[in-house]
Formats: sequence, structure tokens, C-alpha cells
Amino acid sequence: MSAIDDLSTALGAMPDGQYGRAEVSLRVDLALALRARGEVTESQAQAERAGRLAGRTGSERQHRRIRELLGP
Repeated sequence: MSAIDDLSTALGAMPDGQYGRAEVSLRVDLALALRARGEVTESQAQAERAGRLAGRTGSERQHRRIRELLGP
């Protein structure tokens, strides 16, 4: 299994809305893995979703990681 498979499986097993910070972290990690594999569109989609969730959790560290992913 690849990191993308592992991260996707973990996200699929996570109940919606119950683990905000953990979900943000997994989505950022997934976005990074997708980008490394060249899947830029899906990477950006995951980063944007993580950004929306991070807005609810207030995690500055995750916001910084997301800004780095999405770029200027």
C-alpha cells in the first residue's frame, strides 16, 4: 500500500466532524503525497478542503502548511 492509500483509508474510517484537527492533518499529508505523485488538481482539492476545516479548528500550524501547499 502507498501513503496515499493509507491516508485515504484513515480518512474514510474517520467519522465526519469528530476529529477536526486530525482530519486537517491527514488531508494536508494526503495533499502533499498527491503533489509528490504529480496529481496537482487532487492535491489542491485536498488542501482547500483542509483549509476550510482548519478555519474551524484555528490551527495556525495547519494553516501555514496549507498556505505552503497552495502557494502564492
